[in-house]
This record gives sequence, structure tokens and C-alpha cells, in this order.
Amino acid sequence: MEATAFAKLIEQDLVKWRRNFHQIPETGLNLPLTRAYLKDELLSLGPRCRVVELKAGILVEIEPVDQVNAKRTPFLLRFDMDALPVQEETELDFSSRFQGYMHACGHDGHAAVGLGLAKILTANPGIQQGRVRIAFQAGEETLEGARLLVAEIDSWQGLQGPAPLTPAEPGREIALAMHLDPQLPRGVIAIKSGQLNARVDNLRVIFKGKPGHGAYPHLCADPVVAMASFVTAAQTIISRNLSPAQPAVLSFGKVAGGNVPNVIPEEIVLEGTLRSGGQDTASLVSSRLAQISAGIGQTYGVSVRTEIEEKCPAVLCDPDLAQWAKEILQTELPENIVSFDRILMGGDDFAFFSQVMPALMFRIGAGSEKKDIVYPLHSNRFNFDEKILVMAVAIFLNLITSNPENKEI
Repeated sequence: MEATAFAKLIEQDLVKWRRNFHQIPETGLNLPLTRAYLKDELLSLGPRCRVVELKAGILVEIEPVDQVNAKRTPFLLRFDMDALPVQEETELDFSSRFQGYMHACGHDGHAAVGLGLAKILTANPGIQQGRVRIAFQAGEETLEGARLLVAEIDSWQGLQGPAPLTPAEPGREIALAMHLDPQLPRGVIAIKSGQLNARVDNLRVIFKGKPGHGAYPHLCADPVVAMASFVTAAQTIISRNLSPAQPAVLSFGKVAGGNVPNVIPEEIVLEGTLRSGGQDTASLVSSRLAQISAGIGQTYGVSVRTEIEEKCPAVLCDPDLAQWAKEILQTELPENIVSFDRILMGGDDFAFFSQVMPALMFRIGAGSEKKDIVYPLHSNRFNFDEKILVMAVAIFLNLITSNPENKEI
């Protein structure tokens, strides 16, 4: 039976799971209802589905039934399952039950796909080549979960507690992940070799001046005006210090300070994000921000302190895996495969897996059937065509049942 046929057998389950996940969106690392529902469904699959609860999620281990396949290259499949602090406005029959929270990034669909794979593999042991581990991960939206999950898994010796992974070597575990993408035509499978997602750095800039009455600004050192000049000057870094060919985005999204409109505050805190192609670009932007901070401070008579924290490295897709995946998927889905030729400025903490083992993340076009209305990821009206869930399961099945070169460890 081909992969798509296996996936179609559980289509109703996939839709049910996705809708149930969608109604209980939870954020960050604390997902009690999501975990409980997922664990109950996994335990119902029987003893072949070994379920282990971790701080950053739930890990499922499914071993092959014969010794030959047990020695072949193992797979680790990552599916994120956290939501966002967004008030849902979709008017779906299965909308979020929680005020101010929503699955606005498709992770409800991701989790359903992972659950579907667990069901198919446990029920059909003859199709499995190599060990398969399915990691249901919390905290992707905060870019925290994968770092913790990687630290909890010793990826080829079984669970050993909170120990870091050994650097990947040929023939060892392969990590695969997906992301639904409403900006791509429905059913398109976008595969990229090399860097897929941007490196993410968090920025925090503290402006400290001399407070006073808003009617007498000449007696103050105004951190608000200094902050405004800083934001304007910082935007020139990308346009005037980087080549147009270097991908980078610098955005500020949070300002805090002051209590009343007629008092110049002592302190303003500005927070933002830097998305870039890697270390060189991040270092250049960091250096220029420090220079601008010094100049702004001197000009306005305030102190300016800039703090930059690397939040998440770039997602790196192994070139050999990308080519292998294209060749495998073209046998069953030849018209759906496209090469992705740009770096996405969004971050994804699957990057932590790609640092320690051969990894591949692909994007699946999930645009709505209403082609004139496309709501992006993180929109309060985001939804996707559930028909895509069957295709997503089939993609993973095609890959994990076509072990690359049938390598043995």
C-alpha cells in the first residue's frame, strides 16, 4: 500500500485530532490540557508506542520489529504543539475555548500529523525501516522548547536524562520537521537546501535620562526623544550597512516607560528583534547599534545601554537530505515538489536539532480554498485546508519508509 493510501485511512482521525487540539490552545512550555489529550490518544495505540513525558514535550519511541531494520538509520520527527496569545476571530465551529489564545500558526495540524504517524506505524510494523521517534514539542513560539528537548534526549542510545546530544555522525539519527504555509499554493511541498529560517536575536535598549515636568523640557534629559531618534537611526543599518543580498530585518515591537502624559520619565525600555542570515550579519548590526547608542546618548544627554541576546540560531537543512527527499517524494507526488530559494525571516527552534544532527524541514502549502482570502501565520483569522493533513502524513511516511541508502549504524 502506498503512503497516501495509509494516510487516507485515518483522515477522519486527523481532522478530529486537529479540531480537538485547536479548541484547547496553550502557550509556552506549560501545556497541561494538550499534553493530557495527546498522552491519552498515544497510550490507546498499544505497547509498541513507548510514551515518555519530558519537560519540553512528549517523546514517542517506536522500534522496528526485526533486527535488520533495528540497525538502520533512525529518524526523529519533530512536531510543535503550542499556540499563541491571540484572540481568535475565525468563527469556526471548533474555535478556541480560551479567551485570548489561539492556534494561529498551524501547530494544531502539526500535532495531528505526528499523532497520525504514530497510529499508522504502531498498527503496521512491517512498513517501518529504522527506529522512529516522534517528539511533540512545547515552547516553539517562544523559541525555548527545542533547546530543552535536545538537552533531554540522547538521540541514539535511548533516553539518558538531561544530557546534551553528541554531534551527529554519518548514519546516525536524521531529524525531520514540517511547517504549514498559507502563502504557498495548497499541496505544494517546498524543500530548501542550506539555510531555511533566519537566526533570531532579541534586543533590549534602556534609555535613562533626567525626569521632570513636561512643561519644562529644558530642565530634563528626555529619554523619549532619544528613543525616537534611536529607532529612526537604527533602521538605516539594514539599508545602508548591509548588501541588498544579505537577508536581515530589524524591528521594534515594545516600548515601556512613563506613567502620565505631562511628566518626562526617567527611563524608557525599547525591545525588538533582529532576524538575519547568520553570525556575520548579526555581529555587524550589533556593532552599529552600539555606535548609534553612544552617539544618541551624547547628543541627548542620556545613558543608552543596548543588550543583545541570541535567541535561536538559523535552521540549516542538510543538502544531501534535501536532495534525497526530493528524489523520494517525486515518485509519488511529482507535481507538488518545488525548490525554495529564499531564507525565511521567521525563526524556528528546530534550528537546535539542525545543529547536532542531519536535519530537514519542509514547508507544505496550506492556502484556503477561498483563493482570494489568505490570512498569514499568526493572524487572528488564520485557518488552513484540512485536506492537507493527509498529504503531510504521506510525506513523512514516504521518507521514513525509504531509509536513505538503508544505512546501518
